[in-house]
Amino acid sequence: MLGDTAPQPNNKQTESKEKLQFKVASISIQSEDITPSHPDNQDTLLVSGRAFGVLDGMGGEKGGKRASELARYYILQHLSEVVDGTTVEKAVETISKIFIGADGAIEAEAEKDPSLEKMGTTAVLIKFFRDNMDNEWALIPNVGDSRAYKIEDGKAIQLTEDDDFFKHPDILQFGFTKEDEKKLKEEIENAKAKKDLNGGAEFIYSRRHIVGQCLGHGHATPNVTFSPARAGDTFVLVTDFYENYNDAGFQKLLEEAISGNANLDEAAKKIIDACLEKSKDKENFRAKKDDMSIVIVRAE
Repeated sequence: MLGDTAPQPNNKQTESKEKLQFKVASISIQSEDITPSHPDNQDTLLVSGRAFGVLDGMGGEKGGKRASELARYYILQHLSEVVDGTTVEKAVETISKIFIGADGAIEAEAEKDPSLEKMGTTAVLIKFFRDNMDNEWALIPNVGDSRAYKIEDGKAIQLTEDDDFFKHPDILQFGFTKEDEKKLKEEIENAKAKKDLNGGAEFIYSRRHIVGQCLGHGHATPNVTFSPARAGDTFVLVTDFYENYNDAGFQKLLEEAISGNANLDEAAKKIIDACLEKSKDKENFRAKKDDMSIVIVRAE
């Protein structure tokens, strides 16, 4: 995981650099599996200045869409609190508070309307900022299972940590250890068909739609990492449609679609189209019909 250790300040003088500029492509499509509890696209995109994100609403009916839109609005209203010229540690603290504030704002809205009681949303964001040493960073908070990747030397690297079922409070009653978690995830990753999953792996896999935390239930603890940002870097934000592949397969798809100086709009469409096809494949035991949202950002 990038961002485990923050850079240490020094007294070396540096020349002022031009701020990075960005090329962006984004797509958000509604699930073909339309039901009374999922009548519309509950995902929301955030593309604003030097900040980019995807949010995957949950709660059914109007709740999911309302939650993702509320979170986007709150985050946009407070992003200016992450200021250039600050330390990475301070920026991490500030972006965490913004996500926690969004969590509270959604919860407060839900308390006004019983039909919104279960609403919540995942969120993953990239906020580019310049630290007190004039270095550019990508600050990456996330809650839930929406992901951020970085394409580095042609390889797709997952920057975020999923808040999956293993992080849900209910997991405690099943007594899974960290070693159990590692083994079960490896079994799910390597499975070619559902019959390859043993009882424990099948149990976990059947609960892949359950997230360990989200924005909206009043107790979110955001994961925050950071990565150096340089001209030529490409970042990818996605909702959980990556589950139509195993992790290695989805990473390969990203690498093939975003190789070299690939056109970002074409790359985004290629990724969505491939996952859409996988979601319809009756031979693919991972097939999952859902809303699909992606943002690709290239720094220049």
